[in-house]
Amino acid sequence: MNLASPDRRPGVLRRIRGLAVNVTPLRESRDFRFLLGGQAVNLVGNQVRMVTVPYLVFIITNHSSLAVGLVSLAQFFPQSSAQSLAAILRTSSTAAGC
Repeated sequence: MNLASPDRRPGVLRRIRGLAVNVTPLRESRDFRFLLGGQAVNLVGNQVRMVTVPYLVFIITNHSSLAVGLVSLAQFFPQSSAQSLAAILRTSSTAAGC
């Protein structure tokens, strides 16, 4: 069976187009491009920071795994507590009918 036959090809192309991302906002809005680019840079920077800070503590403290664990915990706590607070606020606002 030939996959390039006219009766099979339009369905395959339609499925592929359905998976494609709509990039129209990126083409039309300069501000949206800046926003998306800034978010990408921020994401990469956060990931680099999550690796480098414990590594630097490991080097500075003469290979103390306890210090690395404490620093990693200190990095994790604000993020997890902010997410928990956001979930509570979201739940209370939907329960109140806002």
